[in-house]
Amino acid sequence: MHKLKKKINSLQVKCPNEQNGCPALFPLLRSEEHAESCAFGLVVCTNDGCPAQVMRKDIGDHSQSCEYWSEMCHMGCGALLTPANRDQHNCYMELKETYNKQLHKLRQKARRMESLSSQMSRQIQLLSEVLEGTEEAEGVLLKWL
Repeated sequence: MHKLKKKINSLQVKCPNEQNGCPALFPLLRSEEHAESCAFGLVVCTNDGCPAQVMRKDIGDHSQSCEYWSEMCHMGCGALLTPANRDQHNCYMELKETYNKQLHKLRQKARRMESLSSQMSRQIQLLSEVLEGTEEAEGVLLKWL
């Protein structure tokens, strides 16, 4: 029985991916090992949402042209790159646009703070005038008493 198993495991078999172009011939015992690394085996694209199955040897090319591909800019500008914007991407312009948006928001906040400060100053001035009037009225009232 042991000899028979050994004989069967040593039989030469063709790769199941022969129809995809794999020319490999190997002992039956090595089938699983070959299947895990066969360049002609189909694998699922690793880009989120992509349903494509491509040969292992082509996954790199597919991944770069896949419409589902996306990656954060490796230069650190924070932009999410996709096939649609990757070729035109310019970190300097991306950062300049972000800077300008932030600057606009800061200027708006500064104007609001100036307006509030002005309103508060006017209210303090009015309160001071009211208090001065109250003190004068008290002084007049005390003179009469």
